[in-house]
Amino acid sequence: MASTGKILDIARQALYAQQAGLNVTGHNIANVNTPGYSRQRVILEANKPTKTGWGFYGNGVSINTIERMRNRYIDGEIRNEKQELGTWTYKEQIFTDLESVFNEPSDDSLGQVMRDFWDSWSALASDPDSTSAREVVRQNGSALAKTFHHIYSRMQNLQLNMNQDLSTYVTDANSILHQIAELNDKIAGVELNGTVANDYRDKRDLLLSQLSEIVGVDASENQSGMLTITIGGRVLLERNVVHEMGTRFRASEAGSSNDVVWAETGRLISIRSGKIKGLIDMRDSVIPDMQSDLDDLANAFVEKVNEVHKSGYGSDGFSGRVFFNEDSTGAQDIDISSDIKNSISAIAASKGGSIGDGNNALDIARISETMTMSGDTATIEDYFAAMMGKLGVQSKEASNMSGNQQLLIEQLEAQQSSYSGVSLDEEMTNLIKYQHAYEAAARLVRIVDEMMQTVIEMV
Repeated sequence: MASTGKILDIARQALYAQQAGLNVTGHNIANVNTPGYSRQRVILEANKPTKTGWGFYGNGVSINTIERMRNRYIDGEIRNEKQELGTWTYKEQIFTDLESVFNEPSDDSLGQVMRDFWDSWSALASDPDSTSAREVVRQNGSALAKTFHHIYSRMQNLQLNMNQDLSTYVTDANSILHQIAELNDKIAGVELNGTVANDYRDKRDLLLSQLSEIVGVDASENQSGMLTITIGGRVLLERNVVHEMGTRFRASEAGSSNDVVWAETGRLISIRSGKIKGLIDMRDSVIPDMQSDLDDLANAFVEKVNEVHKSGYGSDGFSGRVFFNEDSTGAQDIDISSDIKNSISAIAASKGGSIGDGNNALDIARISETMTMSGDTATIEDYFAAMMGKLGVQSKEASNMSGNQQLLIEQLEAQQSSYSGVSLDEEMTNLIKYQHAYEAAARLVRIVDEMMQTVIEMV
């Protein structure tokens, strides 16, 4: 039969167990709004009973562990989807910037400036001897060149800003890796004796999620509870050792860029997803393609307008002069020729050189209706419309993919929250449950005390 001392020991253990439940419940309530926090619960178990001639006597309760409520599979899915979210949100941001660069349709957009240019030639064809009409042609030609310059320059500035973003992302990623390395040490130290470092694991998971949105990585955990993080099959973090990423300047004909490299060796890192992947795709593929299309458009103006213009005569009777500078290489440096800048008389409106002849100006105006682009299958206007259509489709795709990824992550986070999130209603119920159990254990202590007092008084 259990002694009063044994009963008192059982009551003492019960007090500790219920107090632990109250502590954990309070910790949950305190962190209800903490990002990345996972609900915890006390796992209690009955102590091994004692065998006697009358049967088994129980020996009370003990704390098995404090469990962290977290679904690792869903965590992995969230990280994977956040990598894609990072890619598409960055692309969406840059596509929005590109749409603002072209600003179509508007009164000062490239499309409108091109239409104004053709219209001014049509007006000159109707009144070839008009000084004001010639001046309008020159001004519209200059405005066209400046608009090409402006758009091209803004795209270059976008690329420069993206290089700065890349450096920032690499710095942020390295900082996160070092924080995870520190947590690896702490977790391994705490869990060496069999306990679980719940709060440290929450912080590490949150950091890993943030890292995944910046750059796509793979993560695995060893038996000591330490994370190993790899990228492209190579180790970024192992135990508490970080192999940092860095950037390397690269100059090319298209401009200067930063590449992501291993800081130790300078070798390129293969990036598969995350914001850095979206940045590289936009900076090195999408924007250069648009700049190339813009160059083709500018070169078409130079080639086709000059071809007709050289065959006509200015009001001063001279022929063979160009309207646009023949040294132009594209949108970046297209400009009207020095002859046109110096005198509007050099504008070749006449085909035969006679007064009142505006046929050459009419031929230049009709270039807008001529199949001169894409292997003579599209007009200049069609080519530009296709450029804007492609930009619109790509921007819409990025917006849709970003929205879809965000929705998917919200669904996954809702699933995780249903498992690991703190419910105040549930915690209040637990408070009452542990409170009543604690009060009952305390009552048991008082009863045992009264029993012992009775025995003492008998003696």
